[in-house]
Amino acid sequence: MHPPDMESNSKSASYSPSFTNSGDPLLKSPRPRVKLGVLLLEARLVSSSALAVSVQQAEKTGKPLGQVLVETSRITELDLENVLDAQLLIEAGALGRQDAASALRLAREKNLPLKKVTRWLSETDRSVSSNESLLIELILESGHSQSLAVEEARRIAREREISVAGALLKMRSLPFHTLNMVVECMKLIVDKKLDKPLAIRALKTVRESNCDLETAFEKCGIKARNTLSKIKIGDILLSARVVSEAELLACLENSINDNRLLGELLIEAGIVSKDLLDESLFLQKLCQIELLSRQHAARLIKRAQDQNK
Repeated sequence: MHPPDMESNSKSASYSPSFTNSGDPLLKSPRPRVKLGVLLLEARLVSSSALAVSVQQAEKTGKPLGQVLVETSRITELDLENVLDAQLLIEAGALGRQDAASALRLAREKNLPLKKVTRWLSETDRSVSSNESLLIELILESGHSQSLAVEEARRIAREREISVAGALLKMRSLPFHTLNMVVECMKLIVDKKLDKPLAIRALKTVRESNCDLETAFEKCGIKARNTLSKIKIGDILLSARVVSEAELLACLENSINDNRLLGELLIEAGIVSKDLLDESLFLQKLCQIELLSRQHAARLIKRAQDQNK
């Protein structure tokens, strides 16, 4: 038995999806509408047992399934609106079901409208960064990855329409903390604060000495005109599990391309709140003067996030 679907009278027929592979609204061939209950299960927003009970209540009362789920507090009003939006995007061919399930879970976790999440995902999965060739050159010349791995990452990036950096992460060919240092060197080069040969030399030192970027600069006698710190705000947030590698990578790429602060982009994307970022920056300073370890800072940030939920 298929769960009854809930149609939305509030959605305009001219609704335009905000997420496609290119990041622009682009309607493909229409697809059959996925049942609301099926989408909720795929996104793991309700359990199969809870859905079965709700289906029985909907059939008994004649109410739409979505209304029953909201009234029984199994989902929120925002969850319902997001699933209805996802139905339209899938039907229009603008969003795959697997991507829809991931987006719906993220939307619930961040308490955000689906449109905002899918818009962010489209930016995360854009095919090529304007500085990608430089990024690849730094990775290869410094020996942090082999050409075969990079070629495979390029193939995956083309197929999935994501960045090569994102593909390397998915392949586990490059640890995030290493990619973070390569990205920082790339930004210094773009900002004309560091020459490319010196950046490659520093990154080689990172690999050979297993040290952080600031220490590598010191070992190489390089004085980069920047605000490098051994404790990165992104690393702390990642350790606290308040951001994912994919989220952080997307914001790092946008930070470089748009010349904007990482924290500003994290707030704008709805990944962290301004209060949480301010607290994280304060804890970062305590780490820098060695009054606090990064692990302790991460635990405090995670506690602060949990308390604010």
